[in-house]
Amino acid sequence: MSRIFIISTVIVGFLFISCSKDIPNEEVFNNPLDDEVVEYSLPALTLFPIQIDATVNSNFKVEIFVMGVENLAGSYVRLNYDKTMLQVSSAEMGSIFEDVVQDPAFIYEDDNA
Repeated sequence: MSRIFIISTVIVGFLFISCSKDIPNEEVFNNPLDDEVVEYSLPALTLFPIQIDATVNSNFKVEIFVMGVENLAGSYVRLNYDKTMLQVSSAEMGSIFEDVVQDPAFIYEDDNA
């Protein structure tokens, strides 16, 4: 009986110790659609992150979020950028059309001309 009590005490003590650390004070839980992060009127397309500190020849990811829209059947999105400063390395469809019956068409064009 005392062996079970000691093992139980050790396990419970371990749980208390392992769960007592504070969450680090960093922006781990970034919600790009949070009112405190971006200001918008609905319906809206918003890019996230708002700012990127990149170095020359580095890659970074920019996500486009659709907000305030129900039953979206399709969209045309055109992003303008300085082609002397940036180059598109890839583009991929997100999760907005995951629950549709028919596979969605996703086409992107990088006009470097």
